[in-house]
Amino acid sequence: MIETSTPTQPQQHSVAELVSGILDDAQRLLKQHIDMLRAEVKEDLRNAKQAGQLLGIGSILCFTGALLLLIGLVYGLEALFPNLPPWACWAMVGGTVLLPGIVILVAGDRILAALNPLPEKSYQALQEDFTWLSKTKLPK
Repeated sequence: MIETSTPTQPQQHSVAELVSGILDDAQRLLKQHIDMLRAEVKEDLRNAKQAGQLLGIGSILCFTGALLLLIGLVYGLEALFPNLPPWACWAMVGGTVLLPGIVILVAGDRILAALNPLPEKSYQALQEDFTWLSKTKLPK
């Protein structure tokens, strides 16, 4: 026996089902954009924390280095060159501490300067969603 198949007709959806589907999609899109916004804010906070740590460590090292250089200068004025005086040792230690401190401060400052506290991508996506939703006319 030969069976004849009838062509499948596209499903007919009511206007209410279509509107409901559109609203569900828009709601899902907004949720995804809000999640993206949260992720961007968390990443920015992590970067700010790292920059703060570097700036703090660099500041402490610079302060310590400056203190040691001052102590070395005092000994240097007192002894003024006789065969590698104690001040030279203090100054070398101070310089050794000060230079990495400066490098760390510069690294932290660059990270902080590149940090944008506003999550631009998520903000733009949410703005586009709200604009689209405000312009969309729903059938009555």
